Amino acid sequence: MGPTGFAILPSAAEADAVLAAARAAGMVEAALQLRTVGARAHGASIEVRPPPR
Repeated sequence: MGPTGFAILPSAAEADAVLAAARAAGMVEAALQLRTVGARAHGASIEVRPPPR
């Protein structure tokens, strides 16, 4: 897997429209997986673990 890319857009509807336009223009290779997803609406979670011995 990888590399991973991101595009930040104001709404899922706008993201879907941009994605559809890119596909229609032939700018997306068939093997490339693109998804429209929402952000997690919470802050980061940090976990501190002791170093391995």
